[in-house]
Amino acid sequence: MRKVEDYFKKGKSKICVPLMGRTEDEIFENLSNIQKHYFDIIEWRADYYKEVLIAKKSIEIIKKIKNIIGNRGLLFTIRTSFEGGEIEISKEKYKEVLTAVLENSNIDMVDIEFMMGKETISDIIHKAHNNNILVIGSNHDFVETPEADEIYNRLLEMKKAGMDISKIAVMPKSKSDVVKLFEATAKINEDVKDIYTITMSMGNTGEISRVIGSYFGSVMTFGAVGNVSAPGQIEADKLYDIIKKIEMESHIMNENILLIGFMGTGKTSVSRELKKITNLPEIDMDKYIVDREKMSIAEIFDKFGEDYFRKVETECLKEILKNKGLIVSCGGGVVVKDENVSYMKNRGKIVLLTATPETVYERVKHSTERPILNNNMNVEFIGELMEKRRERYLSVADIIIKTDNKSIEDIVKEILDKIGE
Repeated sequence: MRKVEDYFKKGKSKICVPLMGRTEDEIFENLSNIQKHYFDIIEWRADYYKEVLIAKKSIEIIKKIKNIIGNRGLLFTIRTSFEGGEIEISKEKYKEVLTAVLENSNIDMVDIEFMMGKETISDIIHKAHNNNILVIGSNHDFVETPEADEIYNRLLEMKKAGMDISKIAVMPKSKSDVVKLFEATAKINEDVKDIYTITMSMGNTGEISRVIGSYFGSVMTFGAVGNVSAPGQIEADKLYDIIKKIEMESHIMNENILLIGFMGTGKTSVSRELKKITNLPEIDMDKYIVDREKMSIAEIFDKFGEDYFRKVETECLKEILKNKGLIVSCGGGVVVKDENVSYMKNRGKIVLLTATPETVYERVKHSTERPILNNNMNVEFIGELMEKRRERYLSVADIIIKTDNKSIEDIVKEILDKIGE
């Protein structure tokens, strides 16, 4: 049986992007555009599709969507006009179409409107679970924000009805209404440990709930790529950058991100991009050593030798890691010493960047600041040296990222996705 925790983790917010279109061509044209942007889950808003009531056609479209998006989640939703959607439909027809989809498609999740009533939703939930599909119970109030106790009770009733995730969206008339939503979300997640909730406050006033909802217990938010399915949705890529910055800052408040890897794997460039996205302080260890010793790395090696350099490297590492909440680009050989690794493990999360010898050579072949490669600037020597350190790197890393043929932006997104998992 598929589990909620396969997709969601409390304290982190998945980004769901709505997919809409009146015709099949429109749907896949919009999906092609969405594919160019960030998302964790696609919600096919099938109520926009003019032939949604022909279950066979919907099932075929679902199969095509899933084939395109691969391992990312697919949520199927028919939003009725009563809940702000595009279609008027009887309970019987609603149940008929959803049942056919649940029995014959490979969706990951289905949205079921809670106000459809216990008899209708009970049968659909049972069918979904029999087909290994998660159920999101949903309720929308486009007029106002109920009191916190009422929001709490609706979320709890969805849980009791068998929903895997309880979702509610409300319309605020003031900032205090947004606070009501946060209060209810936080309280129910504190009281009911196994509940998973998605909560949001709509419109411009409630926009903040789409950004910081995970802090209070909401596990998913909705971003837009072109089409907006509800008031207040933020553009998906912008939403991703904001959320990851907030979640990352929260996660590493009491630790550091330590980038390791062979020279030329991109540590300096990646740390700079991480700094730009997260606004966290960034330190390049090699530069720190150069400033401290008042000479270049090559000069330190020439004048005092590698043993002296490694001693200084350890001293600088300890000085740097007296602080918290830093992005640190570590020297290529910092993990050689057990003392360094032990200190790093206690003070942060170690992210290993890797690349092939050919990639490294192309990146460093014109550098004069690589003393270990003096007179040995070739792929063969680089490969031999990398092989000597490979097991060491792999054994100490908390996160491993391949950097070959990837942009710095893609590498950083991958790191941010894995931080805190």
